[in-house]
Amino acid sequence: MKVYVESKTNKVFFSVTHMTKRFYVYTGLQTTEKFSGMMFPKSDKSAKAKTRRLAELYAKCESYILDHHEESPDMMKEHLKEICTGAKKEDKSPFLSFMKAFAETRERPNTRRSYERTYRCVEAYDGKCSFNTITKDWLEGFIRHEMDKGRKANGISNDITHIKAVFKKAIDDGKTQNFPFHYIKLKKEETRKRCLSLEQMRELRDAKLHGKQALYRDFFMLGFYLIGINVSDLLTLKKEDFRNDRISYYRNKTGRLYDIKVEPEAMEIISRYRSRKPQYLLRFFEDAGTFDVDHFTNNMNRTLRRIGPKDPKDMRKSSPHPIDSKMSSYYNRHSWATFASEIGISLETIGRALGHSVWEKTVTAIYVKYDNKAVDEANRKVIDYLNG
Repeated sequence: MKVYVESKTNKVFFSVTHMTKRFYVYTGLQTTEKFSGMMFPKSDKSAKAKTRRLAELYAKCESYILDHHEESPDMMKEHLKEICTGAKKEDKSPFLSFMKAFAETRERPNTRRSYERTYRCVEAYDGKCSFNTITKDWLEGFIRHEMDKGRKANGISNDITHIKAVFKKAIDDGKTQNFPFHYIKLKKEETRKRCLSLEQMRELRDAKLHGKQALYRDFFMLGFYLIGINVSDLLTLKKEDFRNDRISYYRNKTGRLYDIKVEPEAMEIISRYRSRKPQYLLRFFEDAGTFDVDHFTNNMNRTLRRIGPKDPKDMRKSSPHPIDSKMSSYYNRHSWATFASEIGISLETIGRALGHSVWEKTVTAIYVKYDNKAVDEANRKVIDYLNG
């Protein structure tokens, strides 16, 4: 976050870059001439008072950003505005007001961001809606409105699910008895396959890369060798999570315990990227120049999509033939599961390896602690299948 003074008006703003997006927040302060840093110029009669106020606002905003780094840029901007102005934006809609409060109670950052997206869609469609005005016709109109914008059925279906959850909470709290969802059905589209073929995975693994491309490719491959470990979990592994050739950790998203055998292919990458700092096992954060998971993931996805054979006549251009122009961090996990299925590994073993909760809730699982050996053997077979 930096201080920015607009040339024409000499108004003082905070310039904030969050999740790769830059926005400006007006501090409510104005000066006599443009300056840099935190000190108002001496030509301003109230320089000392304004400098103190600017420092106070800067500290409050910086503290908020550090404590709420998982917020979306739009929501972050609104909250920083509230800090600078001292006044909260009032919703004209009682439903939206209730929805915002409900979203803030969601524990997972991704869930909160998902509710924020739905909030913005509802606000754009009907910023004055209430629990009474949201009817079956209203919902059908909302669905048509979103489809006309070119949105996919799955995203709209998530919005309806969120709106329904808000209504259920409101009913529990005695805010409404209305529940207009009985005849609302929206078919979900089949999720597009998000995996690489065996040949594509080999091409990515064997590509001669440098700099950030090599960094993100190695991170992607390490995730594959560790059975599709989540980006956040891999980035934040502690040194004590790795012992006796196994990585044992609690997943950030679910709190579930994972215990994965580290195969030689994974060990080779770990050895090259060990962190010298005491906090983390690996130094991917340091090498990428960011300590924000979303920022790292976005940069990785963009980089992976550019990897592929280049035009020998112009090596400066991005790859004209990327391995997969849609590749993302999820592909290593989906590819692992696809390869496991191709070589005949049972769905139960695949599900347990990926940590799918359905296998933890079976009657058998209550009485029998599942042997990690089956998962270890499955991972070795998948890697051997890739090695060919």
